[in-house]
Amino acid sequence: MKTKALLSMLWMFVLTCCSSIRTTPTNPTQTITPNQPSAASTPPVLSNREITAWLDSYLTESAANLNFSGSAFVARDGRILLNQGYGEADRERKLPNTAQTKYRIGSLTKEFTAMAILILQARGQLDVRDRVCIYFSDCPSAWEKITLHHLLTHSSGIPDYYSSSDWEPSELLSMSPSDIIARFTDKLLDFAPGQGWTYSNSGYIVLGRIIELVSGKTYAEFLQENIFSPLGMTDSGYLADLEGLALGYADGDTVVPSVEDVSGLYSSGGLYSTVGDLNRWEKALSTDVLIPNSLRKVMSTPYSATSFTNEYKYGYGWFVGKTATHQMVGNMGRIEGFTSLNFYFLEDKVTVIVLCNQRDVVVHSIGVQLASIAFQ
Repeated sequence: MKTKALLSMLWMFVLTCCSSIRTTPTNPTQTITPNQPSAASTPPVLSNREITAWLDSYLTESAANLNFSGSAFVARDGRILLNQGYGEADRERKLPNTAQTKYRIGSLTKEFTAMAILILQARGQLDVRDRVCIYFSDCPSAWEKITLHHLLTHSSGIPDYYSSSDWEPSELLSMSPSDIIARFTDKLLDFAPGQGWTYSNSGYIVLGRIIELVSGKTYAEFLQENIFSPLGMTDSGYLADLEGLALGYADGDTVVPSVEDVSGLYSSGGLYSTVGDLNRWEKALSTDVLIPNSLRKVMSTPYSATSFTNEYKYGYGWFVGKTATHQMVGNMGRIEGFTSLNFYFLEDKVTVIVLCNQRDVVVHSIGVQLASIAFQ
């Protein structure tokens, strides 16, 4: 999981594509043919039915020509425009992807880890200004000035363990949170806390362990009891051996070895979900059902400038920025065999969710195109 390089590449792609998000996108299949205006005319406003057909046509073409395989959800102003699967969840058994198919969501997990921290803050059990070392008796001296806020915003300086040379050989091993943390506590910091930015899965591993220490629950139990169950997210969780979970593929039809034990990914990337459940999650972000509005604003504040773009900064668990006139919060995930994204244009009330079980598809370009169509 070469996370930093992957994110840098993908966000540069997203920024390039999104710079024209207000313009009329090219219809790749020409299935929808609204009245064509003259060059000087105002482009016609498409109906929801036409936009839905356009979205479906674009993804059908992507499945045929770009090897897209997954599920997509698009909504605008509370109206679902698309909620459908494409390709197959299990190609040997010819099981299709549907709106109910479960996928590993990789780094989208970080949004839920951040929310868990803020839930505990709302209950007075911790504060994001707390120093990390108050939770660990054997805390490294180099971590003494690191706060929970630094971990949440990737500004702690703790190097990303998943980018190290010894990560891949241990990716499929069963590990406790303490086992994982022990693998990077002796690493030198990339920079002084608060003085830089580097994408660090390690920081989110530490946050997961803090959630357990403070709550007295396992990470999986805490999320189930305090996020998934209250929101009715019945198709989301942390378990690995699961009915209805899509198989991951790479380079055509090559099946990626299943991650039977997600403990090594833990609170940085170990969750699975569906497009429907992620829509339930998005809806909760505009209500007080989990945390009050004051803390929701904290989660979506652009704190840390990233190391690869000035357009988007990092909030708590996701990226925050403005593309043209469209304010967006969102994230991207990747785990072997799967890629994912959720884009929430809060002011425009547009939601785009794409979950894919094909590793070599640039699912993020698909998400950008879906958003562009939804804005018509």
